[in-house]
Amino acid sequence: MVISREAVVSDGVVKGPSEVSVTSRVVEEEVVLVPGDVLPSSVVMAGPWWGLVPSVVPTPVEERRAEVRGGSVLISTPKELTARAMLVPTDVKVVVLSQSGVMATEVGAGVLVVVSPSPAEVLLVVSPSPAEVLLVVGSSPVEVLLVVSPNPAGALLVVGSSPAEVLLVVSPNPAGALLLLVVSPSCAGVVLELGSCPVGGRVVPGGDRDRDRDRDRDRDRDRDRDRDRDRDKDQDWDKDPRYRAQERIAQGPYRRYSRRPHGTAELLLLLRAVRRMRRGRGKRKAEVTEAPPVSRSRTEEEEAIQQARRRAAPSVREFKYNKKRVRLVSQGPDLKGDARCILYWMCRDQRVQDNWAFLYAQRLALKQELPLHVCFCLVPKFLEATIRHYRFMLRGLQEVAEECAELNISFHLLLGYAKDVLPTFVVEHGVGGLVTDFSPLRLPRQWVEDVRERLPEDVPFAQVDAHNIVPCWVASPKQEYSARTIRGKIHAQLPEFLTEFPPVVRHPHPPSCPAEPIAWEACYSSLQVDHTVKEVEWATPGTAAGMAVLKSFIAERLKSFSTHRNDPNKAALSNLSPWLHFGQVSTQRAILEVQKHRRNYKDSVDAFVEEAVVRRELAENFCYYNENYDSVQGAYDWAQTTLKLHAKDKRPYLYSLQELEQGTTHDPLWNAAQLQMVQEGKMHGFLRMYWAKKILEWTQSPEEALQFAIYLNDRYELDGRDPNGYVGCLWSICGIHDQGWVERPIFGKIRYMNYAGCKRKFDVDQFERRYAPTHSQ
Repeated sequence: MVISREAVVSDGVVKGPSEVSVTSRVVEEEVVLVPGDVLPSSVVMAGPWWGLVPSVVPTPVEERRAEVRGGSVLISTPKELTARAMLVPTDVKVVVLSQSGVMATEVGAGVLVVVSPSPAEVLLVVSPSPAEVLLVVGSSPVEVLLVVSPNPAGALLVVGSSPAEVLLVVSPNPAGALLLLVVSPSCAGVVLELGSCPVGGRVVPGGDRDRDRDRDRDRDRDRDRDRDRDRDKDQDWDKDPRYRAQERIAQGPYRRYSRRPHGTAELLLLLRAVRRMRRGRGKRKAEVTEAPPVSRSRTEEEEAIQQARRRAAPSVREFKYNKKRVRLVSQGPDLKGDARCILYWMCRDQRVQDNWAFLYAQRLALKQELPLHVCFCLVPKFLEATIRHYRFMLRGLQEVAEECAELNISFHLLLGYAKDVLPTFVVEHGVGGLVTDFSPLRLPRQWVEDVRERLPEDVPFAQVDAHNIVPCWVASPKQEYSARTIRGKIHAQLPEFLTEFPPVVRHPHPPSCPAEPIAWEACYSSLQVDHTVKEVEWATPGTAAGMAVLKSFIAERLKSFSTHRNDPNKAALSNLSPWLHFGQVSTQRAILEVQKHRRNYKDSVDAFVEEAVVRRELAENFCYYNENYDSVQGAYDWAQTTLKLHAKDKRPYLYSLQELEQGTTHDPLWNAAQLQMVQEGKMHGFLRMYWAKKILEWTQSPEEALQFAIYLNDRYELDGRDPNGYVGCLWSICGIHDQGWVERPIFGKIRYMNYAGCKRKFDVDQFERRYAPTHSQ
């Protein structure tokens, strides 16, 4: 930045001919530019102005360069801007330099400028000039939040979150009429009011003179009362040490900012009023237009989420990334000096946005100014996965590849196991650092270990938990006994980790060689899976479809989630489990969106957080810390003992795996639940418990029961082969995360469920008619 005319650099201090000087100071690893003789850095950090916008941006000291050119001092960095905030005194020329060129040049006298690291993004410009114009610009150049001009016409203009959305124009003209204009976000509804009675879509005359005179007298009285109240608030602010610091600024070389002694306080009043107006904009529009709210399209919902990401940070480089999400797999050196790219090995979390592993890989690539590559290793077989699961996954990956292409990121589909294809790819492409996501399951963890052993020693390898909100290794250092023991730990850490995501942006460093085109249909020929289990029709793969399911859940089913989630006949569940399992939708994104409605549906939102966060992360905890997560040996000692004591108890019915798979038992409810899973790839959560407990009752041993339950779940459920599935089966059959109950035959002390209990909870006949019209005998 050009700080002042005819300035010099002396001992790290930029000085000009006047009393104004600017010193570079490091405060908590952030560089702050402040007027050294007037303003301490703590005021800049804590003053009332800086609660509105970020005041600083991290900038290592060694990246800052200062030079004297043409009598002016230029401070710049080789990458992004050096500062977000700067107070500019009178007659000072401001130039912001970045790689993309000059951000702003000549700025008039007495101007406060706040800029962001993005060269195109201006956050706040205040000019207490004779025109008294206050301009607040939002997160994009076209988004104007507030323009106030107390000129003789008395116009007040408030513009909403898009250029087309004008919320309020008030102009008390000399005739005493009040002009009110409201335009809805779709520009479909306009209300014009003249006088005091809102009438939708018509012009209302001002009324007779007596009424106008009374109204003017009331308005003048209200204005006087408001002015007195504001004066009282100004006096209260005088007692605030932060305001006194601002007062000293106004009385120093910056006094020419405003002719009024309390200009800062009055401006704060105005901004606070704007915030209240924006919080109540929905209510105000409903009162004026008397029209139903305009429903937003899916594209607008996605744009709103993207805007939220941009508000978090322009990109992950400027975002304060929580390093607790990351752990090193290999204790190698720093990134290679001769690296040609960074590689993200996508495995469990198959999405671009809202992916902490993807974001971490792009962060490394942006810092090193390297291309970013993404690869997925398509294995021919994975546990009991069938063509149903592979088609769902591959169609979602096709969407990922298309989005990566739009973002200038190369996506590669490698056929084979990671240990065989990934190390070769790393060497051939000159990968300087490898990033992957996290799974607590035994087989994916072995894949990571195999790659680590074959990876070149000079390539660092990092793993990011992009699946859980609180990283699995951070949530607890040990296996938790139940939801009761982990719930407090999760909730205590949610404020730190349940944050908005920054966006994955278009990568500025293109790859040296483009990715080879992917023959998606030809990929199926490499698979060694069962093709008899057909795809389902109700679930469309991909992030876009998953977000549409989340949207419909919030709009249609969230309100009844707390009361009807255990009724298989009610549409109350989120139905998100397939997209969450394949990582096509982030659990954290789902929670962020659902929590926006806590004010209206508190019980349902709390219940959803319990299921989607606490219970899910409890399952991750169990599979991570217990290597026997899929066997009876993984159960608690009391459960293993009671199951062993009753292993030889006589069973009333014994069924083979084939009979269970075909749903031909004597129990019509169990058959209906099994057929629902076979046909739809999903079984209602409440019935999963009943279904698994009956397998324990109808098989020869607990070991066989658990084996059958896991096999059927992994083969047919779209969300099979998941920690939630394993824990669900062990909860039902082995009492994991549960307690001992009254002892009975076969079950011992394991919790018991029966047909009569289900009939008391919901209409069993209705569910049976839906999936099993003919009952087996």
